Amino acid sequence: MEDHAFEDFKLKLDYLQAQYQRLLGRFNFFLTVEMALFGVVGWLLFEKLNVSGARLAALLGLPVSILWYVVAAEDRELVRQYRGRVERSAERVGQGFAVDHAAREPQSRWTSIVSWYSGRLSVTRIPVYAAILALVAWLFLLAARTSWLEAFLPQVPPVVNPNPGP
Repeated sequence: MEDHAFEDFKLKLDYLQAQYQRLLGRFNFFLTVEMALFGVVGWLLFEKLNVSGARLAALLGLPVSILWYVVAAEDRELVRQYRGRVERSAERVGQGFAVDHAAREPQSRWTSIVSWYSGRLSVTRIPVYAAILALVAWLFLLAARTSWLEAFLPQVPPVVNPNPGP
């Protein structure tokens, strides 16, 4: 029975590890897409002076951010559930084993400026926060008037017709 409980624990730990890999892969994918879209918006606004094109790119960013949020929130919940399964399985392996194993979420701790952990800023929460932040940025870009951009856009002198008519 002990061998079965330990094998069950290892299997559940593998599921958790694979979920972390998927979570980080999706985070990298969505972050890359969002940064590319923000880059396109910047290029359209500041290089091409094309406000309507930038709005279109922002409209594309909106559903990407919503999708990213949904995927990130579900990834976080799956990690939470898989951790719970590992916890219960570790308890079946043995009481001492359940106290300290690899799947336990560490407690928030400050060691130094370069070494700390916060459960509120864990690797499973950052993708959710980033998706919400991107969504807010897209909403701001879509809702804001373009007058705030005028200070940043290059001033193009008016075209003067060198050949005025008679």
